[in-house]
Amino acid sequence: MKKILSKLLVLIIFFSCGTTSRYGTEGYIKNNIQQHKVNEFSEIQTYSIGMGSLLGVEGKGGGFIEFVGYKYNNNVGLVISSDKFGIENNEGVIEFNGTTKFYNELSLKNCKDILKNYKILIQKGDESYKKRKRDITLYFDYSVNKDLFISIEHVNKGIVSEYKDILHFWIDGQKYSLISNEVINSITSFINWVES
Repeated sequence: MKKILSKLLVLIIFFSCGTTSRYGTEGYIKNNIQQHKVNEFSEIQTYSIGMGSLLGVEGKGGGFIEFVGYKYNNNVGLVISSDKFGIENNEGVIEFNGTTKFYNELSLKNCKDILKNYKILIQKGDESYKKRKRDITLYFDYSVNKDLFISIEHVNKGIVSEYKDILHFWIDGQKYSLISNEVINSITSFINWVES
């Protein structure tokens, strides 16, 4: 039961299709990606793949995350907007400490690398399954760029490990725990949108 509850608590709302990007993400794209020149027109296309609040797993990896694709002047990319809006104290109370927002741009190649290397991370987890010692945690990471790496966390507590269910995105030093299938499907959706 605890395992099921922890999975349910991983996120509240995640990747609801048909959304529009939040103001901060829209502002980042309009002011950092799109160029505006006096007396000239400019056009950009965005694709809001999903967003949601994340509670994390066992009090770690929570926050808010949003994925927005863009096409602009023969360039494409995926912007990940993430923020931490509070820190859980020892009593389990979220204390508001301001909002820290991070914006990361991934190229189409970065996204394809995530899909390819996620499978390798799972393979590494599978290979280590019977070799793990009790109460030892193994981390398998892949660095996507200088500000982002993906990670699976293989914990041996004597029960079935959830390393296949949760994919951690470490963004600018902050951990965001995402349901693997949903984030992989979202990145795949972005790739399909770009290549269509």
